[in-house]
Amino acid sequence: MHGQRRAAGLAFWGLLLVAFDLDVGGFDLLSDPVGAFLCVAALGHLRAASPHGDDANVSAARRWWVVAVVVTGLSELAVLSGVAAPDAPIQVVDTMLGDVRPAAAVSLLELVLLPAQLALIAAFAAVVRSPRMVQSWATSRRLLLLVGVPVAVASAAGDLYLLATGRWFSITLGSGAASLALLGALAALAAAAHVLVSLHRTRTAPEHEPLPV
Repeated sequence: MHGQRRAAGLAFWGLLLVAFDLDVGGFDLLSDPVGAFLCVAALGHLRAASPHGDDANVSAARRWWVVAVVVTGLSELAVLSGVAAPDAPIQVVDTMLGDVRPAAAVSLLELVLLPAQLALIAAFAAVVRSPRMVQSWATSRRLLLLVGVPVAVASAAGDLYLLATGRWFSITLGSGAASLALLGALAALAAAAHVLVSLHRTRTAPEHEPLPV
């Protein structure tokens, strides 16, 4: 149980670093590669705490997050070298870069974070034994599938458009498309927040929670 708690704590802070950006002079103080590495470390602790030994779900999740470390590291290098821009309004990024294709390519690579998060959910769901924890992780998975996948598909479509045309497509503020985009962003934020809630619940679960008869 202690191993699960430590794993959940590391994953909590890791996902928090990955999910939020704090850019100062083009450098992200909340480093995504560090966050991804914390998730790798968390899954190492989870594998050691698994009642099934080297659980396949945990090992698969750990491989996804190793890939995420590499991808987010390349993304940070691209920002520092000026190949891609830090998170900013579309017009600002367009002005900073001129050619937006490299930024679109980096954004496509970062879509690996979605399957990595789904794999992390599967890993914790396979190891926890409390019915409350199992239900919480099942809800996190449903929310991420329901919201995260459509948002990722829309993001990939936008990035592919940029790669093909080399220019941004515009969305008029106040239009139905803009409202839909805002709604999608808020829903994705809610889905990501629930993953953090499940990690917090796992981290603070009672030492000996009774199992169903």
